[in-house]
Amino acid sequence: MYRGLQDRRPCKRWLELLLDQYHGWLGDYPKLGIWPDGLYMSVNMFDYAASGGYQNARAYAFNKAQMYAGYPTVQSVSFDAPASEFTLLSEQRQAPAGTPPTGTPNYFSVVWLFTNAISVYKFHVDWNSISTSTFTGPFITIAPASWAASAKYCALAGW
Repeated sequence: MYRGLQDRRPCKRWLELLLDQYHGWLGDYPKLGIWPDGLYMSVNMFDYAASGGYQNARAYAFNKAQMYAGYPTVQSVSFDAPASEFTLLSEQRQAPAGTPPTGTPNYFSVVWLFTNAISVYKFHVDWNSISTSTFTGPFITIAPASWAASAKYCALAGW
């Protein structure tokens, strides 16, 4: 939960927002992305227990308009990725590169499970009806790979 602070340092306020999201788990290696409808973040979730290990990757969306306006509480949505995924990366689009059309989902990608494929997830948030927000995927894109050519290049390069 986001806690509003009587502080003029917005980064401190956002750091508290991020820290409050974990609910007893350790969110490691946060990665942030900016999208027209929100700030998106992913973390690798670990159990706090001494014997606890990796649980899953988690994707978050925070209502950017509310954060920028300094609201004391900010809407957020989170979804867990399958435990087999690790370190999701969020898409990021800002001007001058142009912004995606309104309603376009934010994309998260990961290459953890494959050496020649990218798993892509679509995170769509509806700030007017949070319960209809979705996190779908993976949609897997296969990239061509030639290990023989790679090995030959490495040998020629002296690696």
